[in-house]
Amino acid sequence: MKIRLLLLALLLVMLTAPGCLFSPDEGGNGDVDTPPVNPHVFPDTADKLVANFKRYYEERNLERYREVLSTDYRFIDKDQNEYNYDREIDIHDRMFNEVAGDNGKAFEDITVQNLTPLGTWQETPDNDPFFGGASGSLWRAYNVFINFKVSGENLVYEVTGVVIFYVTSREVEVDGSTRTMYELLGQKDETNG
Repeated sequence: MKIRLLLLALLLVMLTAPGCLFSPDEGGNGDVDTPPVNPHVFPDTADKLVANFKRYYEERNLERYREVLSTDYRFIDKDQNEYNYDREIDIHDRMFNEVAGDNGKAFEDITVQNLTPLGTWQETPDNDPFFGGASGSLWRAYNVFINFKVSGENLVYEVTGVVIFYVTSREVEVDGSTRTMYELLGQKDETNG
């Protein structure tokens, strides 16, 4: 009788303890298909595209970041200088992989503290000096606050202020059906840092 009570108590402990013996181990999923923790969100709206931008920027995921950008992407800095998709990818390849830039600094962490929309998405006017005439493009201003933690130093660069996001869309084939996919056409930097 004592052995039965002892075995029953042991069985109850095994069933109620975290990491039950009958559950799959931490590294595997047994025979159960477990969905990814943070699956990619298809950018069928401009807002989903910006959410993907924030996510992949913080994750420093260059391959997914490439997917956020249109191949016609252009960045306009505060001095009205601009650069294209290839330069953007080259810069972010170094930033995301802790490779020192021209100033000798590399980033070990990037945190988007704030990415708040100001107003609603609007059609890009034809007289916009940078993206006017881009068929079907939309723009929206965002208040941003991004921290760039410098590798090996007790130093954080802060970028704060307004960035204007320009998006475009195109039709793509997904799982046998046609869907609208948004891409980042460009950004105009009006920040303070």
